[in-house]
Amino acid sequence: MKEWVFAVTGASGAPFAVRLLRELLARGDRVHLVLSTGAAAIVNAEAGLSIDDSSEARLSETLRAAFPEGDLAVWSD
Repeated sequence: MKEWVFAVTGASGAPFAVRLLRELLARGDRVHLVLSTGAAAIVNAEAGLSIDDSSEARLSETLRAAFPEGDLAVWSD
């Protein structure tokens, strides 16, 4: 198992970020996800995840539900 710090900004590569996140978690790696407010909006628009509240607790809950297969810690700005 590896441990990663994975940051996603507002760039429109969100679908690639989601795919990489799924792959890392599926391998059993631990991921510390840092997600900007802009990235959350892009994930909503492009990756099909419903992130409708910018609070860190709600964001963490939403992403853990979307990626139940792994060890995920979430931080937000």
